[in-house]
Amino acid sequence: MQKFLFDLDGTLTKVETLPIIAREFGFDSEIETLTRQTIEGQISFAESFSRRVELLKKIPVSEIANLLEKIPIHEKLVRFIQENSDRCSIVTGNLDVWIEKLCERIGCEFFSSIARVSKDQIVEIEEILRKDLIVKNFQSQKKFVIYIGDGANDFDAMKSADISIASGILHRPAECLKSAADFFVETEDELLNILRTKNKRDA
Repeated sequence: MQKFLFDLDGTLTKVETLPIIAREFGFDSEIETLTRQTIEGQISFAESFSRRVELLKKIPVSEIANLLEKIPIHEKLVRFIQENSDRCSIVTGNLDVWIEKLCERIGCEFFSSIARVSKDQIVEIEEILRKDLIVKNFQSQKKFVIYIGDGANDFDAMKSADISIASGILHRPAECLKSAADFFVETEDELLNILRTKNKRDA
């Protein structure tokens, strides 16, 4: 059976979530710089993400979760996910406590980084998700994994997946994905055409 794994930020969402948080709470320049460096592969996702969370950790978790629940998403892609929810999962380095409501809105299971929270504030990051391990876990269950992503932190997962799709819907994918991706798409419809074709082959 096919298993479709979707990155969240910039792949299913029409915006990157951390800059949205930063803009709302006044950390624009620091977060935008770190986000750009991460997308371009200048610094590792783990380092960048830890530094971004450190900047934002004192903001109430509930306020961030409520903000992200409402951000714009690619509705056609989300409809595909909802119609095939048993075959689709979100795989994101973002924090569980921040994106749980957004993922519930999208309508499928998700795998994410994990935070420890006390009194509505992040205490620490307990685990930063390794996306490639999620891919390999599904492959060990005899799933044919199709991975869709756009950032440098998707590289290892895309290298491990059976088919990888680099998404350029929101912005140009990270340069390193050129060597990992089997397909490159620039529009939501292009991506949907590939997903539907791969889904039919297993029907």
